[in-house]
Amino acid sequence: MSHSAISQHIAALMGAIPQQPSAPAVEMPRTWSFIDRVTGETVEYTCMQGCTLDHAYEIGRSIFREDVWCWTTPEPLTLPVNENGRPEEFRILDTLIKVEPWSEKVAERLPFAVIELVDDHFIDGLDPDGLETVINTLAGRLDQMRATHRRLVEVREEYRKRGARTVRHVSGLTFTVIPADSYDARMARDVRELTMDDGSVWTVGTRGAGSAVAWQPARAVRSQANKALRRVRGEAV
Repeated sequence: MSHSAISQHIAALMGAIPQQPSAPAVEMPRTWSFIDRVTGETVEYTCMQGCTLDHAYEIGRSIFREDVWCWTTPEPLTLPVNENGRPEEFRILDTLIKVEPWSEKVAERLPFAVIELVDDHFIDGLDPDGLETVINTLAGRLDQMRATHRRLVEVREEYRKRGARTVRHVSGLTFTVIPADSYDARMARDVRELTMDDGSVWTVGTRGAGSAVAWQPARAVRSQANKALRRVRGEAV
């Protein structure tokens, strides 16, 4: 086999071998300097790895050492919080890593975690064990919320059935009437239109096992109500 053929054969074999993904490049911490306002000394400082501050107000300037810190910026998460009668988007559970290398608190001279529970309300100074404790506490609360969600579905279904209006299809299937703008209508599955045994047309769907629901747009409901009123008055429909 010629050298050219051997090279082509090796290249083909190499192409068939899965390549390991290359490790993402790790950005090296920045090193910069400032002037100590107390001593006049030029101080060199290397950022904490992952620091997202640009330190534009510190680099090369006369500042107090205690005013130097690093942190990482978390991905924001917001939820609508009703504080004054109107829902507002608030940041929740923002978690960042921070270090204050010249802090009066010795514990803050090593990187620590800060959790912003909700806008401007913090759990500060968490070491790895402290952060793990908070995580486990929140995980337990999530389990409770999931249990509450399951119970809410059951309670809503039972409550709706107490005095619920129903419509009946010619096949005998009965549907519970719900508002067209309700959460259950938005989340219903197998949505389609059906004509009921009284000739009215409804949008129907399912919400969980054995729960068949039906709804109509508000204008259709008003139209049917007007027809019923005209029948009572003896007017032509």
